[in-house]
Amino acid sequence: MSDLKILSGGCEIARHLFGDSNKAKRIYRLSATAGLPTFMLGGTMCARPDKLDAWLAEQEAAGSEEIEAA
Repeated sequence: MSDLKILSGGCEIARHLFGDSNKAKRIYRLSATAGLPTFMLGGTMCARPDKLDAWLAEQEAAGSEEIEAA
């Protein structure tokens, strides 16, 4: 049932993506501008790890496509 896990707060999401909870501001910015898959639960930003990992894989693929086109 690990697919039901929810990361709670920018610090926890940042720790999952970047390995550094001090990058929480980056999480809020990515959520607002780059489509980072987050949602609000009460007044707290939350995310599912599997959705974050899929989003990150899409970003990696898009980056490698840009390099191949150049």
